[in-house]
Amino acid sequence: MSKKKPSIVHQLNKKTGAIYVYENYPYWDKQKKQGRSKRKCIGKIDPLTGEIVPTRKKEKVKIDVSDILKHLEEKITEGLQNKDFSLTDISLLMSSAVEDIKKKMTSDIEEIVKGRTEDETAKSCENCGGALKKTIKKTKLK
Repeated sequence: MSKKKPSIVHQLNKKTGAIYVYENYPYWDKQKKQGRSKRKCIGKIDPLTGEIVPTRKKEKVKIDVSDILKHLEEKITEGLQNKDFSLTDISLLMSSAVEDIKKKMTSDIEEIVKGRTEDETAKSCENCGGALKKTIKKTKLK
């Protein structure tokens, strides 16, 4: 049994008026005894040119802070073994680690935003409640 090529399906989003384009993968559902389909979004139609503009998945920001946390763990363990640590010392170390993580996040966000246009960045800012916009403004001021 050979796999069929997916068909192309256009679907209108009534709320926004945008027409999205999907690859449609039909299959037979044995339990329900009827045809079903899986769809994969490949883009939307540009209203001016009529061409398909690819949509992309949202970027998930992965920030590796394991080195910061490992350093924090070593310092706390060392201090507790020597019994010369107070809660204030631990609190200061934790605050320092949080600041290091914030700096790392800011630099990683800057890397992501570098390749984007202003429209893409503005759209991302709307989606995340403005947190990205605030971070970008702070980094531009520096």
